[in-house]
Amino acid sequence: MITINIDGSCEPNPSGHAGYGAYITQANTCVKEITGSLDKSPSNSNNVAEYRALIEALNWLIDNGFNDDNIEIRSDSKLLVNQMNGKWGINSGLYFDLAIRSKLIVNEFPKLKFTWIPREQNNIADKLSRLAINKLNGVAE
Repeated sequence: MITINIDGSCEPNPSGHAGYGAYITQANTCVKEITGSLDKSPSNSNNVAEYRALIEALNWLIDNGFNDDNIEIRSDSKLLVNQMNGKWGINSGLYFDLAIRSKLIVNEFPKLKFTWIPREQNNIADKLSRLAINKLNGVAE
């Protein structure tokens, strides 16, 4: 079983610097931490960053041959989780293109599920996303 916690941040939201993070574990052992950032832009938002975290994590899984494993993606974004679970539509927003791309990539995983978790249970992914923003802003770790 592979578990992935993802998170995205944007400061200010929207239109600020964005950071994303993913914390990937297998059998409760960390196998990969992903962090990245997007320069300040009017097209950035928390949701954009959250979807970037998802895409980066899914691409890492594909690149490392984990497509057929049991995978749980955990996020504190109800929007992302409900859209990826098909409960909510993907209608518009700064994140629209990334959400559509995510849906296409998700089709590569026959045993993948999305779970919403409270923010308090997503500390590591949140820390990774904020670390990326801090690096953009020249703030030391």
